Amino acid sequence: MQEGITASDMNGSVNLQTSNGKMTLENITGSVTANDSNDTISASSTIKRKWSLRTTNARISLSVPSNTNARIHASTSNASIEGNVPWNANVSGQSISTLGTGSNQVHLQTSNGHISVNDVH
Repeated sequence: MQEGITASDMNGSVNLQTSNGKMTLENITGSVTANDSNDTISASSTIKRKWSLRTTNARISLSVPSNTNARIHASTSNASIEGNVPWNANVSGQSISTLGTGSNQVHLQTSNGHISVNDVH
């Protein structure tokens, strides 16, 4: 079993990849590309650049501040898209949420895993 990856308090771009290990992202101010398989991606951060989080057979959980400016594209199969952000439509495992101005693009993709996005007050 792998330990996983934790990235926190980073000001630049982050590019992470692992398999069978949990990925945790906290307080990243740059762009993020994170690819995992068979384990959870959990992130809690301000979104100030483009983010892409992808995994298979696992959950993606994202927590953002309530003043976030992002357009979130979420896609999953065999699971749900949930959270307290306003989802526009949840059709065939795909949904979009626009927070604030929507100026930063966020892509969340998994199969066989739930996607949860919450703004934390």
